[in-house]
Amino acid sequence: MNEPFASQVGLHYVRGCEIEGQVDKEGKLVPDEERLGFLPLKGEKPNLVDTLPTWRVRLDPVQYQTDLDHLKTEQMRAEVLRSKVIRAKREGRTTEEIQALQAQVDEAEQVSPEDLYDTFNVLIRRKPKENNFKAVLETIRDLMNIRSVVPEWLLDLLMGYLDPAAAHYTHRSDVYEPRQNWLDTFLSPEHLKHSLSQYNVQFTDKRQSRKWKSSCQTEMFTPDDKIKQCRL
Repeated sequence: MNEPFASQVGLHYVRGCEIEGQVDKEGKLVPDEERLGFLPLKGEKPNLVDTLPTWRVRLDPVQYQTDLDHLKTEQMRAEVLRSKVIRAKREGRTTEEIQALQAQVDEAEQVSPEDLYDTFNVLIRRKPKENNFKAVLETIRDLMNIRSVVPEWLLDLLMGYLDPAAAHYTHRSDVYEPRQNWLDTFLSPEHLKHSLSQYNVQFTDKRQSRKWKSSCQTEMFTPDDKIKQCRL
């Protein structure tokens, strides 16, 4: 039993995919809630194939393209070998070399390359609790690519690179910016005042009486008096 696992069980190909859902005969996706009977059906009963369900899956595009390129290469193998035979005859090589190349041509013509995506016969579904790595990696990737969602100092903290106490404002006096852009954090002037109830909020921009923008900027400072103020 020293043979590899794949040869022992007769395993030829393994490919991964993500299930999008079950489809009916018209190729339309059926919501899981309706398919499993959790919600009442809308309109007529979906035309599902009960004996042989059809599932739509998302394949790995990189692996799929690699498989297509390999299939195309195998299909052109006989043609490439025939060109080698013609070149060998033109160059005046020995009869043994030409016969060896011709034997490879005959073998390539007899063996028809198969599309592995037409030969799958076993479908295994992983447990959802153990198959969450894709969502986690996509979330980390989005956080790293979208700079306006998470500040740089908080991004390093979320990734586990810094000490949590290092993100406190008392330890970040060197990077403190008096003027801050809060983007869409505050929905209205009333929301801003309610959120900063411990501060004396003063609106110095006359445009604050107009329609509230999706982005607001503030200048925060602490004067000599006892009341902390926030100037907008």
